[in-house]
Amino acid sequence: MTKGYVSFLSIIPFMVANYACAFSTADVGDIINKEIIAANGKQITIKVNEPGEIKSTIKLGVGQVIEFSPGVWTCSASPCIVIDNASQVIGSGIYRTQLKLASASSGPIIQSADYEKLSSLSEKNALKIASPLDGDRKSLPGVKYIKIKDITIDGGDGKKASVNGVEIYGLWFWLEDVSIERFSGDALVTQFIPSGSVHPDENDAMESYFTRVKLISNKGNGWTMRGPHDSIVSGMIAANNGGWGIDVLHKEGFYSGGGLMLTNTHLYANGNGMRTESGANILAYGIESEANKGVGLLLRSNDSIVQGTFYANRTYGVQIGDDESYSGVNNLNLQLHNNKIAQLKWGNNAGHNMINAVVFPNDSSQRYFEGSPSNTDYVATSGPNAVQQFPGGISMDSDRNMYGIKESIK
Repeated sequence: MTKGYVSFLSIIPFMVANYACAFSTADVGDIINKEIIAANGKQITIKVNEPGEIKSTIKLGVGQVIEFSPGVWTCSASPCIVIDNASQVIGSGIYRTQLKLASASSGPIIQSADYEKLSSLSEKNALKIASPLDGDRKSLPGVKYIKIKDITIDGGDGKKASVNGVEIYGLWFWLEDVSIERFSGDALVTQFIPSGSVHPDENDAMESYFTRVKLISNKGNGWTMRGPHDSIVSGMIAANNGGWGIDVLHKEGFYSGGGLMLTNTHLYANGNGMRTESGANILAYGIESEANKGVGLLLRSNDSIVQGTFYANRTYGVQIGDDESYSGVNNLNLQLHNNKIAQLKWGNNAGHNMINAVVFPNDSSQRYFEGSPSNTDYVATSGPNAVQQFPGGISMDSDRNMYGIKESIK
């Protein structure tokens, strides 16, 4: 189909039309909403070429797309854009297209349809609010098939507290080449029902994709992740956030954010690096967590697999368990260096961990371990004061090990 102006009177079923609109000093949101209403449910693409102020919330319908040209749009509406099933918000590239929060806005910049209602419900009640699509067998709540791509979302001019950048309740969606910056709350909040298992007669795999997403200089968390579980992250950077770089949580005691798969993730200078809640495990490969004001990684869940480097954090490189939650049965392959208090803290340890690590404190003030492993943990480390422990006992060089144990403990 040739792009350009297409009549709203077209009656060809399922037609996807393209509309190019030039906006100036008027309410950009109001003008776009009139185009959406005139489309009468068609899956249109609206091209926004002239920067301006979005005073009225843009409400995209099913399958509708808004494409922004290079420029800066000010968002005074709260929320600025609401997205529905299979709708998309596409820019012309990070920095080239910017959606900026106005000083009086309560945000967020982008929010999924029915987010506030669904995010407060239990799974049982949320499942009563199905979000079906014609020709699609899913009957789960929330949005699906949405995409946010090639855009900067900036909260730097906002004056109100606890304003988040993007809020999504749903499954099977994409964030790609997006930077979310300088919000007074969290950059990104995602959520879905705790279970959402795949049924043989439904295409309802819930995994979502987060590719080359930057979460920078927000006062809250970089990402508060309550689902969808088993989601896939590649090339995420969370830096200079006041809370956790990434906070992986559960809802109703299981799954939700659990099963999160991460590759090539950088957590830098956040309040804390990354945390997993009990019931929300991770599979993280190529994670670098450095210079955070607290811990590099706090595991409060079981069954995680982590391969990464943790250094120059102001408390611990990695901590296993805390006062509230046990953690165990984790497989960790680590490099730990120059973490201020200790390189690895054994907190509320459930045991049965397998830890292979290169451990180098920067000086004598930095401890190797805080606490000690249980006799069910496997630990093999190199570096000064190296520890080798096998389940059922400890066997180490007494001149170098931190315990001073001369023979195996049974």
